[in-house]
Amino acid sequence: MGVAGKNAGLHVRAAGAATGTATNISSYLNSIDFPRTQDTAEVTTFNSSNMAKTYVTTLNDATLSVEGVWSTTPDGILSGLIGASSGSEFWYQTPSTSAVTSPFVQYTGKAILTSYSPPSGVGDAVTFSADFQVTGTITRTTTT
Repeated sequence: MGVAGKNAGLHVRAAGAATGTATNISSYLNSIDFPRTQDTAEVTTFNSSNMAKTYVTTLNDATLSVEGVWSTTPDGILSGLIGASSGSEFWYQTPSTSAVTSPFVQYTGKAILTSYSPPSGVGDAVTFSADFQVTGTITRTTTT
């Protein structure tokens, strides 16, 4: 069964903020992108018998990009994250079939805000975009 993206969510907590003070900014977002990558290193040796390259995995990486409708609430939160060198905690909830009854996957970790842009144009809705670089380990859990 397919899943609609409308139940995705994102919570952020500024570095050094008290536990339990994460802010849910999901209601201001209309796009969340969470690509994860795995680096590899070639380890092919001379006279390889199968005439094929050989690789091993090295480091993994992730970024988090969001877009949404601008408001003073997410602006205050995201503006406060600029320059936080140790990163901010995040909770990214993947879409589920129902926001209330279905299990969903949650990714947690720390990320550094690398860009924040609240653009506007004449006659356009005021929107914003923000990009984060994940730093350290990402934890995946399933929650009901």
